[in-house]
Amino acid sequence: QFLAVLGGFSVSHLLEVLLFTGKSSSPEQAMKRYISTARRLMLWHDGDVWDVNSKAHRSVMAVRNMHGKVARAITKDRKNKGQGSEPGDNKACSSGVSVDSGADRVFISQYDMALTQSAFIGFVLLHPEKFGIFCNIAELEDYIFFW
Repeated sequence: QFLAVLGGFSVSHLLEVLLFTGKSSSPEQAMKRYISTARRLMLWHDGDVWDVNSKAHRSVMAVRNMHGKVARAITKDRKNKGQGSEPGDNKACSSGVSVDSGADRVFISQYDMALTQSAFIGFVLLHPEKFGIFCNIAELEDYIFFW
């Protein structure tokens, strides 16, 4: 999880969303946020995210709703500030992919979610043994499916 946070901080458009929420603006708030994230991850791994009556499923849906609320709020905020409405106002993110920087931009896009998701699981998939995970390819494929 720590590596995922570092990944999020290193991509400017992901960092922009993290800063917008204000949930990481002090060490105490950041600790609370990341402990909550860790608890959710454990719940998802230990529960049944596919069972609509489970706590794990409700947690996944709550996170999905949070992402939607934040995306709508930051979009509204940027439109009100008039950012991104000028022609050629696109900026390239650190990965080289062009993203809109303001009013026309999609915040918390599928691309953003894929980057975040790969930060959570990428290192484990590349080097599972360094995380104490000894499994076969089929089990790694099952883990990818889970995510």
